[in-house]
Amino acid sequence: VLARTLVFSGLGMTICGGSDSASQGEHLVAHVIDMLGSSDWPLSYHGEQISVTTLACSALQERLYRDDAAPVISANEETEEDVVAVFGEELGRSCWNSFKGKMLSADAAAQANARLASDWPDIQLQLNQIMRPADQIRASLESVKAPTSPQDIGVPTAFYKDAIIKSRLIRDRFTCLDFAASAGILEKVAGEVVQV
Repeated sequence: VLARTLVFSGLGMTICGGSDSASQGEHLVAHVIDMLGSSDWPLSYHGEQISVTTLACSALQERLYRDDAAPVISANEETEEDVVAVFGEELGRSCWNSFKGKMLSADAAAQANARLASDWPDIQLQLNQIMRPADQIRASLESVKAPTSPQDIGVPTAFYKDAIIKSRLIRDRFTCLDFAASAGILEKVAGEVVQV
């Protein structure tokens, strides 16, 4: 099953022309753990981080897609100074150059909201057919003794919550983290998904 999944993942990346289809919000959070975490923390490997961050992103997706009413998203208001304040001068400017490519303008947000309003039930149906519940993912990870909480990989809870909120700023791919931020719920829900 793992080999088949990896082959399909590779095919997806080939079709997309990049890792976007296989590397979403969970990888962004893991990258921020590496970028801003402390060298005093215990060593954790990328795969261990992904097992933890996948749970948080799965719970976030469940929260985003469970409501019958379509979310209403807003245009981005972040500035280069905001990103530099998080990641420092050199890294922050590099992150900004990537992040600004996915920023939603007021027109793009209005178009997205019109589509969400008209297509939300169908979008929910399609997503619910392919999504795996966070509880199911947790059970699978626990069955192989994989880490499932930030504490399992030596990451403080407050830092982890902050990493979930800030991780969308580092790349140009639009993930569930961006969707939640645009819908105005990321900061509120981040605390909930840390404890999944």
